[in-house]
Amino acid sequence: MDSSFVWRWLVRQSCTVEMLPVNNPVSGLGFGSVSVGDDLDSELGSVAVTLGDEQSGHPTQEPSHSTSGCLLTDPLVLGESAAGFTLLELLMVAALVGILSAIAAPVWLSFADNQRLSQAQDAAFRTMRIAQARARHNRRIWEVCFRDTGRSVELAVQPARTGFCDNARWEPLLAEATGTIGVAIDGDNSTLRSRSGVYRMQFQGSGWVNGQLGRVTFQLRDRGDDSRRSCVFVSTLLGALRGDRDRACLR
Repeated sequence: MDSSFVWRWLVRQSCTVEMLPVNNPVSGLGFGSVSVGDDLDSELGSVAVTLGDEQSGHPTQEPSHSTSGCLLTDPLVLGESAAGFTLLELLMVAALVGILSAIAAPVWLSFADNQRLSQAQDAAFRTMRIAQARARHNRRIWEVCFRDTGRSVELAVQPARTGFCDNARWEPLLAEATGTIGVAIDGDNSTLRSRSGVYRMQFQGSGWVNGQLGRVTFQLRDRGDDSRRSCVFVSTLLGALRGDRDRACLR
């Protein structure tokens, strides 16, 4: 196909876009309109300009003349750039995102740490209650045991036998507390009876404490200087349990 024919066809199609009035200050032509002729044999097509008297409004016809295009309002046809974001705007957005992240990240981490301590406290409290309830139900001594493997805290509940939690079937205190993430037993502030890193609390068949009272205390792993703690107390011989936080868990 002849390339000049294609070009003329594209020019004609583009002229279907909204036309600027001839009296537009941008065009500088006065009152009237612009129309494109249908002569495909001419090189670029003919344009007829209709002008009129500004006072009477009666149009007058000027001779046609050749042109290479139309008066258009389409910014893409006029060659204007499409709307978008400047580099300065993108940099400002990036800076705002960075500022908000710097503010929100510490708050979220603190919230997550407090949740871990609360979950550890709840799990220890619930496990002690289970051991106490089973002791009453079976009319025999039951025990709950805790230990820190260096990577996670584990616990076990079972009938008391000879030895020190020798028959324990260990389970994770927190399912998500794997690796160095999670909580650890604070040995300096845990007063349950212990041996070789294992802490134990026993309950008699009546539900009373069998032996030593005390508490088990949890802290955030690998953050020994952090003051946040959670703990569970066995506070009376009758087996009363209570939980506490932070300074109340320190000796």
